[in-house]
Amino acid sequence: MIKVPTFIIGGFLVLTGLIGYLLQDPGLTLKLKGPLASNASFILSDGVDKHELDFIPCPESAGENVWWIAHKLNEDHARVASQKNFATENGANDNDLHSFWYASSRGATMKGLLLESERYNTAGSGNEISIDWTKIDVNSSSLRIIYKNAAGNEGPATLTSNNWENVALDPLPAAGEELTFSKSWTAFIPGIIGLLLIILAQVADMVQKARKHIMHVAVLVGLLGFIVSAGKIGTAVAEMNWLKGEPYGIIHASMLKPLSMLLTSGLLFIYVLLCIISFINARKEIAANAKAEAEKKKKVLRKVKKKNESVELNKEKVSKKPGISSSNQKANISDSDRNKSEKKAADQKSPQPTSSSDKNKEDSKVKKPSVDSKLSSQDSVSKSGKEGEKISTSSGDSVKKSSQDNGKKTEDTGSNISKNIKDDTDKAESSTKPSPEISETAKGDFEKPVEESKQYNKPLDKKDSSNS
Repeated sequence: MIKVPTFIIGGFLVLTGLIGYLLQDPGLTLKLKGPLASNASFILSDGVDKHELDFIPCPESAGENVWWIAHKLNEDHARVASQKNFATENGANDNDLHSFWYASSRGATMKGLLLESERYNTAGSGNEISIDWTKIDVNSSSLRIIYKNAAGNEGPATLTSNNWENVALDPLPAAGEELTFSKSWTAFIPGIIGLLLIILAQVADMVQKARKHIMHVAVLVGLLGFIVSAGKIGTAVAEMNWLKGEPYGIIHASMLKPLSMLLTSGLLFIYVLLCIISFINARKEIAANAKAEAEKKKKVLRKVKKKNESVELNKEKVSKKPGISSSNQKANISDSDRNKSEKKAADQKSPQPTSSSDKNKEDSKVKKPSVDSKLSSQDSVSKSGKEGEKISTSSGDSVKKSSQDNGKKTEDTGSNISKNIKDDTDKAESSTKPSPEISETAKGDFEKPVEESKQYNKPLDKKDSSNS
């Protein structure tokens, strides 16, 4: 943001304009719209000193009238007073300081005055300069008279005339009426530019939507101010050198005007340069932000794409598992959920035991083996015994071939059968082991099939196998 530099530069411009306005010498500008009257007389006064303007009537050109008034005033009056004051200030004499007036102009008339000074300085060098005043500002010219109050007179400085013919004043003063010298508001133009820049910067900071356009207006104001002030530096410097140089030598001619123009143009140049740099940086920042935003979006898209690919890969892995297909995964999940809900509903519907005795009865009912289980265990034991007899019979046939090998085989076979029967009985015991809460009658009922099953746990003797 260029707000802070704007406030600083604008403040310096305001200070420049304020100093230029306060320290300037009072002046009076007369605009002529034609030649002055041949009988006109003009008298300058500050209440202490007086001076009558000396000029030659020129009925053909207003510019020529200004030339004669300025030349005579500067050469015969201002030069003498300024040099005497300079000598007094440096202790060369004991004379008192005197206030005085000196004159200048602008435009084509000012250019003519500069040529006249150059012709004077180059006289005798062979470079003759011709000036035709009858063709310079014939119907419009300007005379600027500046009052230098060296003596500190209270004033005010005035100009009186007996004939104001062709003086562009509205209303036209009457004969003998005075015109008062004053400070020109144009000296505060740098301050006006500075205030305008500060206001625009503040408004741009408050109105964010129109910030760009407002700052463009501010830059335009600064650029125009720079062009105008820079263009007048040369004229102001030339005017100062003209007054201080020959043939006039007005030592006390004010240097405030060229200095103000120079400072104003420099400050505005810095302001415009900073604004251009700020605009370039802003465009770069916008481009960088856009690029960063695009990169961020790309990263997000890549992340989402990668996540989707991983999900698809997982789906493919699940679908490739045996017994599970991608088409019935949802069905399996829904079936499991439905089974869980049905089981939960059944549990809620089943009656809960109300007392400890009821709970023991329920446990005994659950844990008491039924007759069918007893019969099934006996049938399994008898079947295993029959199988053992078949195996022993087959092994007896093999004993006839070799008695040693036959004995070993029958022992291994019998041990395996007994081991299997023992494992079955152990499982039955573990499954049918009564709890401490079950009665002794129920415990006896559980022990009967166990004892019957233990009869078949004895290993087959070699004698039995041989008899078979």
